[in-house]
Amino acid sequence: MAMEEHGKDMTQYKSQSEIVSPNVETDQPMDAANKALVDALHVTFKLLKLLMVAAIVWYVAYGAFQVKPEEVALIKRFGKIVGIGPDRELKQGLHWAWPFPIDEIIKVRKDKRTANVDLWFSMTEQERIQGRSMMTGESLVPGRDEYVITGDANILHISMIIKYRVLDAFDYISNIKDADNPEVVNPETYLIKTLADNAIIQAAAQFKVDDLLGSQKATFTSQVKTIMDESLASAKCGLQLEDVLINKIDPPRQVVANFNEVRNAAEQMHGMIQTAMGDSEQKLTQTAGQGYSELIVMLEREKELAARNDPALPEVKKQVRQLLEQAGGSIREILERSQSYRTKMVKSAQADAEYFQALLPEYRKNPKVVLTRLLLSTLEQTLPSVHKWYLPKDVYRIRMQIDRDPDEMKYAQPQNEENPMGAAQPSMPMGSPPGPMGPPPGQH
Repeated sequence: MAMEEHGKDMTQYKSQSEIVSPNVETDQPMDAANKALVDALHVTFKLLKLLMVAAIVWYVAYGAFQVKPEEVALIKRFGKIVGIGPDRELKQGLHWAWPFPIDEIIKVRKDKRTANVDLWFSMTEQERIQGRSMMTGESLVPGRDEYVITGDANILHISMIIKYRVLDAFDYISNIKDADNPEVVNPETYLIKTLADNAIIQAAAQFKVDDLLGSQKATFTSQVKTIMDESLASAKCGLQLEDVLINKIDPPRQVVANFNEVRNAAEQMHGMIQTAMGDSEQKLTQTAGQGYSELIVMLEREKELAARNDPALPEVKKQVRQLLEQAGGSIREILERSQSYRTKMVKSAQADAEYFQALLPEYRKNPKVVLTRLLLSTLEQTLPSVHKWYLPKDVYRIRMQIDRDPDEMKYAQPQNEENPMGAAQPSMPMGSPPGPMGPPPGQH
């Protein structure tokens, strides 16, 4: 009995082994059910292999990413930025990283960004549309209306445009809140506006109100930029300031009309000064050429030395004379005419001297005849221009206006070819007595 039961158990174990291990070769043929099960398991194993290979390929390919122009990327692996220094930033192009959860890709735009900073009074929506508040009688309210105080204790409203960009993506991600959150646009805006407010207030305190409303705007913006550069550097936020522009600067709305009047008067005065300086420059250039400034300096020095009779006066006069000879403009024309007239007068005087030298022997022989002929010649030249007046007998007082300087008109006409300098002619007219004596050689 025991042997029979042991034989049954061995038979049962053998059949179970055949079911569990269908691949084991047995002497008994495999039935159809077991064969179908084996085929199904083979197909399942192949599909699982394909799925695993596809999953691995997809996982690896999913790590590829593209960096656009004006953009850099950082790889954060297990919460820590990968790389050191500039190598941390991935530039434009195709890159690869381990997919999540191993690596995380953070992209940062490096294009120029703009922030508007307004230290302005409170305005309603209608006033904003109109562009200016019409509530001129209401006082400023601290906490509601924003403004700056100038160095001379005046109040101004300033609106500026701040242009900046990301310089260091690592510092930007590390020190700007939500900088690594792609859903938050320009998370640094609050920081930029805060630093700009402080810089504007600090810079405005160094200027007078007339300077900020007038010609010192460029210097003011430069000062604001300098202060903001220092603040951004100390904050280590990875931002770089590109430019600071003034949108508008206005006085308080309660006194804007008075400020405009003062500003218009100052601009008008400045315009008149510029016009006068331009006219002065033009006239000086026309008079003495481009080197007029040096000539003016030497003339002033000559005047000072002459006032105290300084021994250096002759040397300065010599320098002035050289500068006059080198000058252009109308001075050159006057000097040329003077030189021409001087040459003419010298030749005329030489001719007169030669004439009198030739007349001297005749005069020594008979002085009365020579003088008479000279007098007659002079009268012949003078009498035709004499005017005659007939007066009643009973008139005891006569007032006649006589030109004391008849040659003055000659000075007023320097373009006269006979007398280019307008100088007076010699007071003694030289006539030509009749007979063998002719007119003086220098006279025409």
